[in-house]
Amino acid sequence: MDNIEKASSLGIPEITPDFGFSGGGTIFPYEEVVIRHKGKMVDESRKKQLMTRLIEEQVKRFIQSMAELQKESSNHFLKVSEHLERNNKKAKGKDYESNILEFNTYLAQLAAQQLFGAVKGGGASMAWPSLTPPIPPKPPKPKGLLARLLPQDEE
Repeated sequence: MDNIEKASSLGIPEITPDFGFSGGGTIFPYEEVVIRHKGKMVDESRKKQLMTRLIEEQVKRFIQSMAELQKESSNHFLKVSEHLERNNKKAKGKDYESNILEFNTYLAQLAAQQLFGAVKGGGASMAWPSLTPPIPPKPPKPKGLLARLLPQDEE
């Protein structure tokens, strides 16, 4: 009788705020699926959040490492340049001054190219493990009845 009193003029029971019918407490099919898989959905959401945080931390470490690498290469190039400048000053006014200037110019360019290559290559080698997300393990292959009954070597 309770259902009849709460029924609309068409004889349909009222719908409660939780989307269940007031009469019998019927749950819609999608609600059963959500209830059944809620734990899995929460776990998947947490995994995605953790993966995002992990990648953010890896990127931050990569950027810090690259900044240190660039700073070191810059400091090294400064030392090379200072050394070459001292050599240029020692050769000033001597017969071989033009040879030393030309050679030191070439060495400065070579040092710059090598340091640039080291920074570029070092950055690429640091980026690969830092910026690629970890590969999740493959789920085990489901075995059929025959495979479970007859043990086989794992591939």
